[in-house]
Amino acid sequence: MGTALFFSLLLASCATQGKASLSSASTTSAPGKGGVAGYFANPASAPECTAGQLSVSFAQVGQAAGTVAGEMVFTNTSSSYCHLSGWPSVVGVVGQTGATTTASKAISILGRPSGKNSARAALAVPHKSVYALFSVPTGVDYGPQCGPAFTYLRVTPPGTKTAIKVSASLPGINKDMPGCPGLAVTPVVGNAAPPVPAATTTTTVPSGEGMPACAGQHLQVSMGRNGAAAGTVFVSLQFKNVSSLPCSLQGWPSVVGELASGAQVAASKSDQPPLGMDQTAPSAVLLPANGGVAEAQLAGSDVPSSGVGECPTFTYLLIAAPGTGTTSRIPAFVPNLGVGMPDCRGLSVTWVVPYQAP
Repeated sequence: MGTALFFSLLLASCATQGKASLSSASTTSAPGKGGVAGYFANPASAPECTAGQLSVSFAQVGQAAGTVAGEMVFTNTSSSYCHLSGWPSVVGVVGQTGATTTASKAISILGRPSGKNSARAALAVPHKSVYALFSVPTGVDYGPQCGPAFTYLRVTPPGTKTAIKVSASLPGINKDMPGCPGLAVTPVVGNAAPPVPAATTTTTVPSGEGMPACAGQHLQVSMGRNGAAAGTVFVSLQFKNVSSLPCSLQGWPSVVGELASGAQVAASKSDQPPLGMDQTAPSAVLLPANGGVAEAQLAGSDVPSSGVGECPTFTYLLIAAPGTGTTSRIPAFVPNLGVGMPDCRGLSVTWVVPYQAP
C-alpha cells in the first residue's frame, strides 16, 4: 500500500525501560506426536520454537508521519516444525551508552493484527517465516526527546528465555531504528498454508487461517468475469489486497444493488459453493501482499417472474468485503450483456474463495 495509507493506522504506545539477558542458543527441538497435518489444524500442537531454531530480521519497513514501522520476521532455520504464540520481548540498545528501551505490547499496529489473534499460535514451517509488527516514533513529531539511534535489539521470541541479538539497521529506510520512547510490538502472526497436493480433481483453497483480517481500506473492489446462461446472469466480484502485508477474508461480502430511482435491493447469501469449488462452508482465504485476490460470485436472473416483459436493471453495486464496514460503489454494467445487472428475481452472492484464473 502507499506510504501515507501504510501509516494511517499506526498505534503509538508508551514504552518502559528495562534489560534482557543474552545467553547461548539452545538446540533444535524434535517434532511432537501430533504429526505435520495436526500442526496445520492446530499449530499449538507443534513444539514451541526455541531461539536456536530462529533467525530474526526486518522487512516491509517504511516511514511516514513521524513514525517508522514494519515487520519483525522470525524465520525457522531448522528442519522441525514449531510454533510461536504471543508477544516477543524486544529491547532496543544504544551501544555507545548502554541505554535501553523496552517495547510495549500492542494489540494492533497499522490496523492489524486484530486483538482476536493475540493468543493464536503461529506455525513456523521449516525454512519459512512468521512475523510480528513493530512501530517506533522518529522524534520528529513526537513529544519526548529521543536519544541516539539503537545499535542493536535484544529480541526474545515468545515462549523462550533466550534473547537473539539483531542489528538495528532497517532495510527500506537505510538507517538504524530511532532510539525513541514509544517502541511497540504486536503478537506473532502469520501461519503458513499446508502444501498443495500434487494432483487433485477439485480446486484447493489456500489457507488464510491465522492471518489478520483484511481491512476494507486496503482492498480494491472490481468486477471480473461476467456473462449469462440459462436465464442466470453472473459476475465475479474481486477483492484485491493493495497493501504491503498479507491478510485474509472469510465469509460472504455485503452486496446491495442500486436502481436508477435510488431504491436498493440487498443480495441474499447463497448456500451453494462458487462454481469450480468443492466446499461445504466458507474458509479463511489468504490474500498475499501487493496484489493477492479473492473473489465471490454474484448471480441474478434476467427472466421476469411473470415470464414476459423486461426487468429494471441496477445502476450501481454497493459492495463491502466480509468482515469490513468499507463500502465500494461500482457500476453494475455487465460488459458481456451490454446492460446493467438485471433486477428480475433479486440477487444472491457466494462466500469468498481464492481467485480462479480464467
